[in-house]
Amino acid sequence: MKKREDTTNVDKKFPEILSLILKYLDDDDDDNDENAIRNAVLAKILELILSSGADNENQSGEIHKVKCGACGTYPIQSDRYKCLNCGDLNLCAACFERRRESREHKSGHAFVHFKSPGELFGRAVTDDDVTYAKLKQFYAREVHENITCDGCKRDTIKGLRFKCDSCPNYDLCQQCVDGDVTTKTHKSCHPLIVVPRRAIQQIPVEDIQLGDELGSGAFGKHFTDDPFY
Repeated sequence: MKKREDTTNVDKKFPEILSLILKYLDDDDDDNDENAIRNAVLAKILELILSSGADNENQSGEIHKVKCGACGTYPIQSDRYKCLNCGDLNLCAACFERRRESREHKSGHAFVHFKSPGELFGRAVTDDDVTYAKLKQFYAREVHENITCDGCKRDTIKGLRFKCDSCPNYDLCQQCVDGDVTTKTHKSCHPLIVVPRRAIQQIPVEDIQLGDELGSGAFGKHFTDDPFY
């Protein structure tokens, strides 16, 4: 049989598939059934695709070296939710969205949302730093201007601000959360997320990459990084 051409340009992700195919193509005396060959190749392709997908999933988010208190997943990837009412309870994103509860933990507790390990609201923190008492003390003087508490109706929230994860555009001040305030729309089973005064993350100037200049005008120069613009 004619030998295969050079395969050095074949995608490096599929060397095992290539090796399996060449094994059967180059062996004229192979008595294996054609269907068995086809099934073996397809099985190997599926195996590599699945393993590649798992690798991509593992690399797609931040790794938090804590265990989910509901499903037991370790480590938690991407989004981590730490309960401020329970001493040391963390939930993965899936269990948080499913409102998983236990005898001690209830879905209506207050949470902090970690997107990156060891960082909260742009500050480096340890787990010992992130307790309800310490957060209340640290952010006691923080003022959320023009943010109305939907519980007591104060037009400015001072201290910790909590956003309901179930009600749209619903905020509570620290005093209302401590008082377990509910309304017609907001129920005690709705999770509350501590949010910072600045919802938009501040990006260092040196981290901003500019593309091709499109033009300039009264608002300055305009750039794009879209190659199809």
